[in-house]
Parts: sequence; C-alpha cells; structure tokens
Amino acid sequence: MMSIKFIHAQGDQEDWIQEVRKFKNMWELELVFETKTSGSTGAPKLIKHTKESMIKSAKLTLERFQLEEGYKSLLCLPIQFIAGKMMYVRSNIAHGELHVSPPTVNPMKFITEEYDFISMTPLQFSRGLEQHEDRLKLIKKILIGGAPISSELQSKIKSLNTNCEIYHSYGMTETITHIAIKPLNGLSQSQYFHSLPEVRLMESDRKTLVISADHLPLSPIITNDLVQLIDPSTFIWLGRTDDIINTGGLKVNPYELEQALRSVVLFPFFIGAIPDPKLGQKVVLIIECPDNKEVLIKIWRDIQHVGEKNHRPKELMVVRKMKLTKTGKLIRDLNQYELKVFDKPN
Repeated sequence: MMSIKFIHAQGDQEDWIQEVRKFKNMWELELVFETKTSGSTGAPKLIKHTKESMIKSAKLTLERFQLEEGYKSLLCLPIQFIAGKMMYVRSNIAHGELHVSPPTVNPMKFITEEYDFISMTPLQFSRGLEQHEDRLKLIKKILIGGAPISSELQSKIKSLNTNCEIYHSYGMTETITHIAIKPLNGLSQSQYFHSLPEVRLMESDRKTLVISADHLPLSPIITNDLVQLIDPSTFIWLGRTDDIINTGGLKVNPYELEQALRSVVLFPFFIGAIPDPKLGQKVVLIIECPDNKEVLIKIWRDIQHVGEKNHRPKELMVVRKMKLTKTGKLIRDLNQYELKVFDKPN
C-alpha cells in the first residue's frame, strides 16, 4: 500500500493538499478521468483517459526508469494536470512512498532527504539549480518536462558534477504525459528522444510526429510537432507547425531562431509574429527587460548580426513580465500581453 506525506504544509486545508486528497478519492472510485491541457498553445481543453490506460502508462515509466516496489518520490507539480496525476498513479501502483510539496517554482528548497524519482518543469529545475544545487546529491533521477529546455540550461546540466540522472521528457495530456525521454547528462546523454517500451512512432506527410500505442485510446495521435525521425523509436524535436512563421514566403522556425539569439540576448524573450500587409507575418522579438532606450538599442544592434537577414526580428516588443501557465509553460499568445513597440533607431 502506498503512503503519502505532505511536507512544508502551513495548514491542513491548503488548496494543494485538498487537490491531492480529492484526486486520491477519485482514483479509488472512478474509472474515467478528465484532465485539462495546459493552455500554452491555445485554449485549454478537456481530455478523458481511462484508469486502465493510466495504469498502463505508469507501468511503462516504472519499467523505463527501473523504479522498484516501494520507491520514494516527490510530487511537486499541480495534480490538476496530467504530469502531477501520473506521479501519484505511479507511486500508487508500486506501493511507493509519495511525498507531496507545494507546487512552487523552486521545489528544490523542500528537499531534505533522499528521493528515487522527481519530476519538474524546466523553470522549477532551473530555479532549483540557482539556489539549491547541492541538493541534487539527494536525488537519484529527475525528469524535466512540460516545455522545451533552453540551450543554457542544457549546457548547465551537462557541466554538473552529480550522480543524479537527469532526463527531458516529451509528451502531452493526450498521451497520458511522456511517451519519450532524452538523457541530458552522464555517459548516456543524447540529442535524441527515445520512446518508452510499446510506443511506436511515425512521421506524417507534414513531417510531424505520429504516436501509436495500444494503451492510448486516441491512438494514433497526429501531433503538430515537427521532428526528424531516426527510427520508429528515436527522434529529434524541431518545433511546432502551428508556431512556424511564414514571412514573405520564408518559413521561420521560432525555436531555432531563439536558440541562435540566446548568444546575444540576455533577458527573457521569445519569438512571435504579427500580421503584416506586405509580408503576411512579421517576425518580432518579445522581450522582458527594462524599458530603457540605451538597453534596447544595444539589443537591437546585437541581433542584426545573428542568423540570416530575412529571418531576423523586424520589431522589438517589450512586456513587463512573461506569462506562464500553471504548469510553468511560457504563454506565446501575443493577445495575452500588453506590448510596447520599441522605436528602432535608423
């Protein structure tokens, strides 16, 4: 039988504790579960999964990470979303010891004892490294998921002197959380995502990933994720088709452009697009930085030397604060922001 322990709780009635207890009761009684998508790429939608499918997904993860009966894990994600739910389910079927902490941006501060397995968002892991890197020694395996990992964070992970195994996951609510993982450090580190056992991968005519698995009721799932498929279980993630920008007939992948610009833009930013009467779409850089003319002029001049001329941002747009979903994903919908256009120098 699994055990649950709430750590760093200020009171028994805190919302995050009540949400876990609510799911615990549902898991004992229900056979079908509804989960909202995160809403990072559009309006959140409800996805239904059976208890049987969730158990099968959990078993595949336990097998892949060699998590044995009674393993000890930390749930630091909101249980309202699929990643949090599945941390509970895995522990439940393995009769594990599950500790639950507040789902904050730095759960590493709550880690004072050893854990076999923890799942975090890139934001949580990055913030944890900044303030509590020494606590990695208490963790055997960390799975980072829910969003792309920046090149800076990947480089930092590779340079860590730790025995903790760190992985990046690929998945979505529709696939009952991750269906593939990528080792980020140690001797097994790789640029490739490798699928879990019993998951089959294909490419669609649009070069997007198609996922098939017997335990997924929505299978085959045709995604909007552009990939380079190496074989039926291995791929490189390239971005999303719905984020590709068509500017004057040129196709710009915002994720690739962001990677290039990170060498010169030191503030939080992302690449987006706005309508343009001539180009159709205009590439823009949305940045969270001081609304200071000298700072912005330097950024503008620096980006003029990165990548292909016709792919570079044509505008800088300043926001007060980047917005994140409840699961820590960056919201890229420009309609969600109050944008201030930078008056570029001639």
